[in-house]
Amino acid sequence: MNEKAYNYAIKYLKNIKTKKDVYDYLIRKGFSDEETSEVCDYIEEVGLVDDDLYVKFFVEDSFRIKNKGTKKIVYELKRKGIDDDKIDEAIDAAKDMEYEALKEAYERKLDATKSETDVYKRRTKIIRFLLSRGFDYSDIKDIVDI
Repeated sequence: MNEKAYNYAIKYLKNIKTKKDVYDYLIRKGFSDEETSEVCDYIEEVGLVDDDLYVKFFVEDSFRIKNKGTKKIVYELKRKGIDDDKIDEAIDAAKDMEYEALKEAYERKLDATKSETDVYKRRTKIIRFLLSRGFDYSDIKDIVDI
């Protein structure tokens, strides 16, 4: 195993990452595909990278802290190379957090748009914001009642 590639990977893993994140990072650093794959397989084998754990934390943080909707979370996880099955499982486990995230995002945007006097414009801004955060329109429609 390439010791230099391994050391780069360990430094990069200060924060929790996916296997694909580490792979892409090592490729950007100029390591060959073979060296990168070998290091990634090894760090996954010894437990330094755990995509299941990453997905669980990512979904919970996205709902609780970042107030994102399911659509945006799924999109971001797919970009990180996570399997659809893992994504679905994590979303289902944390589904009850989505309504709270929607409510929190709505209240923040409602407060931020309080200077808007036109009710239609205010409602439109809030709906567009919530859609951009990845929430489903039917859920937004249920909560927006300006």
